[in-house]
Amino acid sequence: MPSRALVRSAIFSVCLTSVALAQQVESAFRVPKPAEQVLAAHQAAMNLVEEALAGTGSLTLPANRLAIELRAFPIVWTPSGARGRALVQQMVGDFAQAANVSKDPDQNPQYVLNALRNQRIGIARGIAGNDAELALLFLSATRPYLDDDTDDEEIVMELAAQIALHDPRQALQLAEQQLREGDDLPQSMVGLLEEVQRNDAQAGTQLFRDIVDYLKQQNLAEDTESLSFAATLLGSQFTPQTENGEHAVQLRALAETVATAALSSNIMKNQPYVLNDAMGALDALVPAKAAALHPRGGATAYSVQTSLWDRINQAGSSGDSNKTLSLVLQAPENLRPQLLQQAAMGFANSGDLEHARQLADRLEPWQRSTVMQQAIRCAALAAGDRADFVSARQLASQITDEDSRASLLSDLSIFANGKGKPRIAEEMLGEATALVVNRSASTSAFDAQLRVARAYLRVKPAQAVPLLERSASQVEQALSAAAQLDGFLPDRHSFEGTELVLNEGFLHSSLLEPYATAVAELAVLDLPAARILANRLPLPEARLMTEVFVAAGVLNRKDQAQADSNPRAGIQRWLNDAR
Repeated sequence: MPSRALVRSAIFSVCLTSVALAQQVESAFRVPKPAEQVLAAHQAAMNLVEEALAGTGSLTLPANRLAIELRAFPIVWTPSGARGRALVQQMVGDFAQAANVSKDPDQNPQYVLNALRNQRIGIARGIAGNDAELALLFLSATRPYLDDDTDDEEIVMELAAQIALHDPRQALQLAEQQLREGDDLPQSMVGLLEEVQRNDAQAGTQLFRDIVDYLKQQNLAEDTESLSFAATLLGSQFTPQTENGEHAVQLRALAETVATAALSSNIMKNQPYVLNDAMGALDALVPAKAAALHPRGGATAYSVQTSLWDRINQAGSSGDSNKTLSLVLQAPENLRPQLLQQAAMGFANSGDLEHARQLADRLEPWQRSTVMQQAIRCAALAAGDRADFVSARQLASQITDEDSRASLLSDLSIFANGKGKPRIAEEMLGEATALVVNRSASTSAFDAQLRVARAYLRVKPAQAVPLLERSASQVEQALSAAAQLDGFLPDRHSFEGTELVLNEGFLHSSLLEPYATAVAELAVLDLPAARILANRLPLPEARLMTEVFVAAGVLNRKDQAQADSNPRAGIQRWLNDAR
């Protein structure tokens, strides 16, 4: 066991580090050199992300390399640059290795294959955020590493819709290939059609005609999935103002196809909701057949419930809380419990304490508490938004869970800072800090602590550093302990071998990613300080991922400054007051 002197020495060392970092963060604002600082920080961030990518070579798990590479892709990508393409090729190679590793005979092959499929789709969507064509190339290059049952139709149409924004003709080609070669039409084809129509009317007309022709050749009466697609398409394409012309002709043909199939099947008996989106179009375009599709002999239980929800939603949209309350209380007994709970939470989310309480009193005790705590939180935030901080703080004091109260006070402090009241903001953050530093270690306490730290970065940056240092120590301790215990746990593991599994698992989502996000916000103020905190993490994969977060924080500096204009102005006011 270490002596008390050594423990005091370690604590003193951490405190000195916190003080030094806090001074560094403060000096980053006290001596502003916008042009040269931004340029130097940008270059340092680009160097950091390249160092992190180079560091992935030391990692054993291909999935971890892929996770870091995907996070780095938006940073290194440029519309005409080769670096993004090179990184995608690197990701293809790592995926191939992941597929090869997955052939372990001791693992459930179907489970492993599904995990690979999901990861591949996630990577494609991540790449598509910057370059949908590159995402398609990634899908094509990685397809050979999966079995023949893998279905890319949905994701390909999803990517084609993004391509349609700048190249609708290429998107049309992808859609027509799907019509020729695919077995089913994915729902994402509807979104693709709409994008093509918006960006190239002629191509949109052609694609709509081709889809309708395809559907006319299918047996929709026996294929509920295709009928559902056709009904969704009809509903999305129909407007009462549809003019004569090619579109109107195809729309009527589609309505005839849908109505005929529905009348020839048991769809209205077994799954009437499939036609919900299309009923307005059917009534207008094929009224005789549509009449036969409406319920006979009185309303069904489904239609009664739907009608009631429509009236409740209309009352809510109009702001008539009393009418909403009346409709819920007069609802049929079999529907009332569900309506009570959902309407009560609706009032709670709007901060309507009076009506939330009236409904909450009719709920079970545990439901009542959840509703009222949410109502109090939302009412406090509404008070903060209108700068009534006396009421906001009084309401915050009624939040019984200390972690939740600290998080609420942090949110209110940002309101106060944005309203030009930095002193009130500091007072609330001081109260929040007292709550989080006296809490036992838990995920909710950790989350609340980071919320306070991130609020301090907008109000008084130097005060965030001790909390981030404390968070770093907690992450370090938690990961170290979890690595020792992971093999003994019955559920899905957070470690594979000696590596923390990135982008999935409890430890990544509840500890590493929230910490990395907070440190990235510090990087906007001071990159060296953020790097020190990133380097506090003992596991290479966790450290490399955090470094990429940090680099992204710096390179998004302009966007973050615009999004947080009021909080940043509050920081400057604090610095002026401190001089």
